[in-house]
Amino acid sequence: MRTIQKGLFLAISLSVAFGALAGCGKKGAGGDGGVDGGVGMNAAGDDPAVVAIFKAAIACKVDESGYFDSDCPAMKEFEESKLLDGKADPTLLNLMKDPDDKVRRLAFKKLAWRGDEKTFKDKVAAGRILDAAEAEKTEANLELAGEVVGHIDVKETATFDRVKKLFAGAGIKMKKQLDRTLMAMGYNTKNDEVWAWHKGLLADADAQVRQNAMGAYWGTPGNLRRAEVCVIYKENFGHADPLVSAKAAAYSSGGSECIADLEAAINEVSKRGKANGIPSEATDYNSVLGDPWKNSKITPAHKKHKLAVSKELALNTKLPDNIRRGAVESAYGNDPVAGKALAASLVKDKAIGSYAKSVVDKK
Repeated sequence: MRTIQKGLFLAISLSVAFGALAGCGKKGAGGDGGVDGGVGMNAAGDDPAVVAIFKAAIACKVDESGYFDSDCPAMKEFEESKLLDGKADPTLLNLMKDPDDKVRRLAFKKLAWRGDEKTFKDKVAAGRILDAAEAEKTEANLELAGEVVGHIDVKETATFDRVKKLFAGAGIKMKKQLDRTLMAMGYNTKNDEVWAWHKGLLADADAQVRQNAMGAYWGTPGNLRRAEVCVIYKENFGHADPLVSAKAAAYSSGGSECIADLEAAINEVSKRGKANGIPSEATDYNSVLGDPWKNSKITPAHKKHKLAVSKELALNTKLPDNIRRGAVESAYGNDPVAGKALAASLVKDKAIGSYAKSVVDKK
């Protein structure tokens, strides 16, 4: 995710470098310092070459969602320039406080995607990142601000209490990126304090927080703490929120490491279906019945079980149409002959008949 630069920059103590940048020049009402209180692109210590790239890039067109025109030559230079990889971090920390929201957006982005790992382990730098994220109000910048904060090594920098406070008061845009990125950093995944806090998010009052939290276990946490992740998945098969349950069951069934829980995941889908408790958004349940990740340890017995539950869902006219269609698709994927037979029985179904016919007609 980040390019770690070697050379003179990494030989300098980042605490000294960032502290000097934060305090040099006369302090003004703006905060970070610089000549006569200059901040952002006017801060003392900025790399002129980096500032020049930013000045050109912010002149590119920006759409209503805050995305820059990727075809703009200056934006291509911004994306590709080696000057912005790691060694530009001290300047990027200044630019995160620039009055122009476009400058801040690009500073957040570049620091999140190309920042040096040592920056996120430095207490002064981490403090400045949190200062910027806490002050950020522009809607288009919030996800990137959350992503930058998520890179911070909260143990090394002793900032976890502050990160948790930021998360608690943030909107969902910042939360979903902060949560996901925090758990994607190996040094935070291994941190038991972070681990315990994150598990608590699965019971959060906000549905989006709960669902995002479950999604964050897919990836680095599974690579580093797989046995514990499998347990978390299984514990949440019966979650009161069907979208959390669906994600847990799908992610559990998606890899060979949690294969011992596959029967339980399939049974959970069956239970939800019989109770008519599968909303149209819970398409992850269909993934349990299919095999989109090509789990190498799925057995013929597993496929038979999946086929049986697929039939239950497909024939249940009280379930949403898209869930029923997905069940037919899963049945066909597990056993094309049996899947076509199921589809043939549904060609006159008012809701999914035309889709069933398309399955019957497959070559």
